Amino acid sequence: MIAFAACVADAEKFRTIAAPGLRTAAEADSVVVEAQTTTSIFEAYNEILEAVADRDDLEALVLLHEDTEILDPGFCTKVREVLADGTVGVIGVVGGRGADGLAWWNAPVKAGRVTETRGVIDFGTPGVVDVDAVDGLLLVLSPWAARELRFDTQTFTGFDAYDADICAQARAAGKRVVVAELEVAHRHTRTGTSRTAEDGQADTADDSSYARADRLFREKWQAGGVATKAPPAQSSSNDGTPRGAGVRDGGDADSYFEFTRPELRQLVPDSARRVLDVGCGAGALGNALKDERPGLEVFGLEGFPEAAERARERLDGVFCLDLDALDALPDDLGTFDAIIFGDVLEHLRDPARLLRTLRGALADDGVIVCSIPNVKHWTVVMPLLVHDRWEYQDAGLLDRTHVHFFTLEEIDLMLRECGFEPQHVGVNDHSPLPAELMPLVDLVAAFGADRNEAAARLGAYQYLVVAGRA
Repeated sequence: MIAFAACVADAEKFRTIAAPGLRTAAEADSVVVEAQTTTSIFEAYNEILEAVADRDDLEALVLLHEDTEILDPGFCTKVREVLADGTVGVIGVVGGRGADGLAWWNAPVKAGRVTETRGVIDFGTPGVVDVDAVDGLLLVLSPWAARELRFDTQTFTGFDAYDADICAQARAAGKRVVVAELEVAHRHTRTGTSRTAEDGQADTADDSSYARADRLFREKWQAGGVATKAPPAQSSSNDGTPRGAGVRDGGDADSYFEFTRPELRQLVPDSARRVLDVGCGAGALGNALKDERPGLEVFGLEGFPEAAERARERLDGVFCLDLDALDALPDDLGTFDAIIFGDVLEHLRDPARLLRTLRGALADDGVIVCSIPNVKHWTVVMPLLVHDRWEYQDAGLLDRTHVHFFTLEEIDLMLRECGFEPQHVGVNDHSPLPAELMPLVDLVAAFGADRNEAAARLGAYQYLVVAGRA
C-alpha cells in the first residue's frame, strides 16, 4: 500500500490542485491523509509519519504540498520500481548534488523535471539520478525512512529546511536520495510559507526565516553531520596534557567539542537505556541523546580536562583519561547497551586494544556504533594516482593527527578480530563519486573488482558501522 499525505494550510488549494492529482495517482487501497497547519510543516509531517509508519503493508509514503498535482497515472508503479532494491531512502522530482546549504538549485549538479507556474524546469537528466537533496514539493519516503526518520522539530520550525534535513538524515544512515521521472506540476503562488524550485533563486537573501533555517542546517550538518571533520582523539597539547576527541590543533576547539552527531545518534537502538560515548568532548552528542530519550543514562570518556568538565554538566558521569592507556573501566560502572566511537579509533596508537578493553563493558545484546573515515575515498586516491600527492591537512580524511587509515575491509577485519560482528554499514557521504571519475571505476573493474562495489567504496567518505558481540 502506498500512502499519500499533504500538509494543508489552504484548504481551497488542496481541493483544487492536490486532490485531483491524488485521484490520478492513488490506488484502491491507498491511504490519503491531510495534516492541517499554518505554523510548522515539521510537526505536521511527523504526525503523518506516526499515523502510517507502523503499517505492515506500507510500501511508500508520499508527502506533497497542497499546491502540487501528480499528473502521472503510473506514479505508484514507478515508485515501486525505484524502491525495489532497498537502497533508496527518499525520492523527489528535482534536486541537486554539491550545494553548500539549503539552496539545492545553486548546486553544481542539478537533476530532474517539474512543471512550475512559470514553465517547465528540466535539467535534462532522464532516469534515476543520485543527489544530496530533493525539493520538498514532493517527497517519497521508503518504508525504512517512514519507520526510522523524523522531521527535526528540535532544530527547526516553520516551513524551510525540512526537505534538505530529511535527505541528509537518510544519506547519513547510508541510504540513497534520488530524483526520478515522475510527472508532477507545482502550481505555486508564494504565500510566505514555503520555498521551492520556482522562487528559490529570487529572494533567499532577504528572507529572515529562510536565512535562519539555512544557518541552522549548516551548523547541524557541516559541524556535526554529513560534512563533519573527524575530530582527533588523544593527541597531546603543548603542555603534555592528553587531548580528547573534541580537540582540533590550531583551530576552533570550542566548536569541536559541540558536535551532536545526528547520524550517530539515530544508530543507537531505541531499546538502549545506558550509553557510553568514547571521546565525548563537551557532551553535546550525549546531551542530545538524553533530550531525545527521557530516562536514558549517558556516560563519557574524554581526554581533555576542560571538555570533560563541561561534559559533566550534561552527562551522568564523565571520566577524564588517556584512551590509549585505558586498561579497564571502574568495576561499579556496569555494562552499556551502546558504546559510541565517533571518529576516535583512527587517532589511537592501538585502536584494537581499546575495542577489546571496552568489549567487556558491552551488554550481551549491546552494540557499538562507530564512524570511521575511508582512506579509499576518491579525494585521497585521485591526488595519489595522478599527482603523486598524499597531503596531510588540519581536517578531513588525511587529518595530520590520524594514526591509522582504514578501508571497509580493514574495518571489518579489525572488528571481527576484536570479537565483534558487524550488523549494519552505512555511509557518511560528503563528496560522492563524480560521474567524470567513472573511468577510474572501469579501470578497477578491469583488474577484477566488482564495478558497483568499487564505485560505492570510492564514493564513501566515512563509514558508519553498528556491531554486536560475535
